[in-house]
Amino acid sequence: MNDSNFNVLIIDDEPNIRSGLAKGLRGAAHTVDTAGTANEALFLFAKSDYQLVIVDVRLNCEINGIDLARKMLFARPETAIIVIIVITAHGTVETAVEAMRAGAFDFVAKPLDLNLVRQQVRKAREHYLLKLENRRLRSQLANAGEISNIIGNCTVIQNVYHQIRQVAATQAT
Repeated sequence: MNDSNFNVLIIDDEPNIRSGLAKGLRGAAHTVDTAGTANEALFLFAKSDYQLVIVDVRLNCEINGIDLARKMLFARPETAIIVIIVITAHGTVETAVEAMRAGAFDFVAKPLDLNLVRQQVRKAREHYLLKLENRRLRSQLANAGEISNIIGNCTVIQNVYHQIRQVAATQAT
């Protein structure tokens, strides 16, 4: 996947919040898709590759946002989830803790502050890019074998790595 492909799925049963968030995040992501129900969200999630999902805790459907996040994280653990939490007289802290225990990357409280959401999306994107870089570096280390003390990526060093791997498999001194 290309670094520039950072796709976001927004799940909220309130059309105004969905469209407002989608418009507000257009520049922060490659694509921004929206869903109004859990079934629609699961359909989109299954057919597309999302690096970030923003989900409302209280969806007017058969499943709440935290359970939906759990399903998505079970299917793709590398997906970052931001949970939207409704501020009420009680339950806000407990709901936030539950969301984080379910694997949420972060959470944001309603009423939404678009600048805060953008900041959290930037953090999620940076986190995603760091994970990509980590995978790339691990792959390079794996390709280099157990020769981690030699630093270099030029053709000559790659040839040395290749010769070391060939000789290492033999009993030659």
